[in-house]
Amino acid sequence: MRLHQKRSSRTLRALPALLLALLLCACSGNTPNMTGPAATLPVIGIGELDADAATKPDNTEATTESESAETETDTEPESTEAPASSEAESTEEPTSATEEETEPETEPEPETTPEETKAPSTGLRVWIGDARFSAIHDTVSYNKSRDYFISGWGVAYYWMINTAVPAFDALAAQKQIDVVYWSLGASDITEQVSDKNYQSAEKYAAELNKLIEKYPDTKFYVLSYGPVGGNGIKPSDVKDAKTYNATLRSFTYYVLTHTNTSYIDVGAYLESSGYTVKSDGRQYEAETNKRIYQYVLSQSEQ
Repeated sequence: MRLHQKRSSRTLRALPALLLALLLCACSGNTPNMTGPAATLPVIGIGELDADAATKPDNTEATTESESAETETDTEPESTEAPASSEAESTEEPTSATEEETEPETEPEPETTPEETKAPSTGLRVWIGDARFSAIHDTVSYNKSRDYFISGWGVAYYWMINTAVPAFDALAAQKQIDVVYWSLGASDITEQVSDKNYQSAEKYAAELNKLIEKYPDTKFYVLSYGPVGGNGIKPSDVKDAKTYNATLRSFTYYVLTHTNTSYIDVGAYLESSGYTVKSDGRQYEAETNKRIYQYVLSQSEQ
């Protein structure tokens, strides 16, 4: 310790002389020769200092500032904005992918069968008869789009097979026929008609059966013949109107029971409701014809 202090003291004492010598050399322009081995500067007591610190230039502050500047330029500023979300946050609660959506079970409603309603007829209503049907055609405002009359004055069996049936076949080939109303026989049982024109109810029934078999989709009705006479009027060709009416009723009833037809009792309807006849005692007045027409349609649901 004392040796060290002595060396330091000597160094301090020699320092002014050394500085003076250097100053003189600088002023004289002579530069000391530093190429030889003896041209090294004398050690000035720096042996205890850190060797790295002794060789470093005293520019620590500048270096620190430079490094700080490089650090600031090399480092990108951090963004203060939060990164935008690529998907909107869902507010719905997650549901399980395996969970099946099920509807609450409900009891099936009982099946209801709509009530069957009868469709209205659209085909023709054909009237096959004698002068009574011709009078309806002439005096009643019938439905011209549906009612078709095949009738004649004083007609009987031969007219039926030779005229009425061929006319009916020709009509059925062109039009749909829903209903047939049949009313014949009055001329066949009249007492004044000759035997050659008289035909029995069996032959009428046979001809009707042929038509019914040929046209199974058509509904056939047999109409009872309305009474003759009345209001004190007696038909000129009938001796006993009561017997005549009874015979005529039996005639039409036989045709009905021997064919696949339905029955409309026009005679009973007129006898109960009343009727008026013309002067011949056979044909009805227009008002009675109208009521017959309406009654027949109502009984056949037309």
